[in-house]
This record gives sequence, structure tokens and C-alpha cells, in this order.
Amino acid sequence: MNCLKIICWNCKGLSNLMTTCRIKSMMKDHQPDIMCLVETRANEHRAIKFCDKFSKAWEWAVIPAQGMSGGIITLWKQRVGLVTPIAYSLFSLHLILSSEKPEEWILSVVYNSQNIHCQKVLWRDLSAISSLRLPWILMGDFNAILNSEEHRGGCFNHYSIKAKHFADFVSNNQLFDLGFFGTPYTWCNNQNGLGRRWARLDRAIANNS
Repeated sequence: MNCLKIICWNCKGLSNLMTTCRIKSMMKDHQPDIMCLVETRANEHRAIKFCDKFSKAWEWAVIPAQGMSGGIITLWKQRVGLVTPIAYSLFSLHLILSSEKPEEWILSVVYNSQNIHCQKVLWRDLSAISSLRLPWILMGDFNAILNSEEHRGGCFNHYSIKAKHFADFVSNNQLFDLGFFGTPYTWCNNQNGLGRRWARLDRAIANNS
């Protein structure tokens, strides 16, 4: 797999001008090869209008939001090589990437539902992608944690069933967490006092291929 720089950000909607400016600033400052945005809250028209703002050096694939929920946009520079969207659903977008080297690999961008039934369906669908036996990176907002250490505040029972299904998916497909720098939590409910909770819902994981 070529060494590429990938940014994935839960932007919580594209309608805010400051959000669009921040995305452009990140792309300018960090020069990513691939930019993944989740929870865009953008319908197809608005998502394409956003992507059209970027130079001809970028290509993209879009999953429209359902109302004000979800939405995924992935942009990549043409120099990345051949990028082929192979499948998508409401909660995930899958791309096969190939360059001058013969090896192909898969990038899956995820914005998972908070509904446990929908999560279980996504774990099943993602396991089908795993059966392709290619190098595979998944990143985004999984709306689930792996264990009790990945939350703070409140009771672990709030997360435990979802955590078990997520952990089983990771284990059954021989995936591992790619690690992180900075704060151990990526989400906060912004409540005050004892009602405040933090959790690590965003991450990048990969297989051993």
C-alpha cells in the first residue's frame, strides 16, 4: 500500500460557512491525498455543490444524508491512482484504490447509526467486504466503543451491548486499531454535572493484510 495522507473528520454538517472554511484550511495546511467527511447532513445536490468548489485535481464520491442525519463525502486527488467505488449504503462508502503497484486495497468510510439493529446490519455488511481478502482500512464515526475504557461518565451499561457487537466484528475480521494521539475521547454530550459523558466513537482500524 502506498504511503498516503488521509484525513477523516466528523464535520457535523456542511451548512455552516465556518465549517467549509475549516475544511479548506485543513486541506491547505495538511495537504491530504484523501479527505473523508462524515455526518455532512447534506443531500445530493448540496454535497455535489460542495465538491464542485474544489479544483479539477480532486474527484469524489458521495452518500447523501437522510434528512438531517448522516451523509458521507470522500474526496481524493487524481495522483492517488485509480479509485473505484465498489459499494455503498446509508452508513458506509467503500472504495478500491490501485496505483502503479499491482496491489489493490480498500478504504471504507463509516458513519454508523446509533440504532443497535442498524449497527448489527452494518457489521454484517462490512464482514462481506472483509471476504475480499485485500488490505483494508476503515475509518469514521462508528457510534460504538470497544470496551469500558473508551468512555467516561455515566454507566458502561449504556454502551455494553453495542460494544460487544463492535468488538466481535473487529475480532472476527482480524482487525486492529491504528491508535491515536491526543484526547482519548472524540465525543461529548456537552451536558453539565453528572450527566456529562465522553466516549471514543471515531477511529481508524485495519486488517493485517
